[in-house]
Amino acid sequence: MELATFIKGLITEGKVSVKGVLISFPEEDLFETKKILREYYEEDILEMPGTAPSFSEEAAIWAAEYFYRVVQLTIIRDAGEEKIKEQLKPFAGEINAAAMYSADLIFRHLPSLIDLVKGFAPADVLL
Repeated sequence: MELATFIKGLITEGKVSVKGVLISFPEEDLFETKKILREYYEEDILEMPGTAPSFSEEAAIWAAEYFYRVVQLTIIRDAGEEKIKEQLKPFAGEINAAAMYSADLIFRHLPSLIDLVKGFAPADVLL
């Protein structure tokens, strides 16, 4: 449950760990991650004034995998630009309020990651 553990740690503690090699996520891990993301969404919308956008499972799981890969590629320094492009694909689904809000559940943690990457190498291709 690599991705599920990663997302749970990110959400609850703001701390994560990743494998030092690129891996794929089994279906059971993706299923558990989707459950965690939906629960996080349900908690997050309680603070929302008015009506929140609906939950986009597709966008939320894409953002979770994307963020995991960025963290991995931050520590795998020999990946190269081609491997980075291969691993960090743009969102392929419909971009609407639900997709943006659902991806933001994870991407709101990007500023901390960007600061970390800048500390390693200000001209890093990941930035």
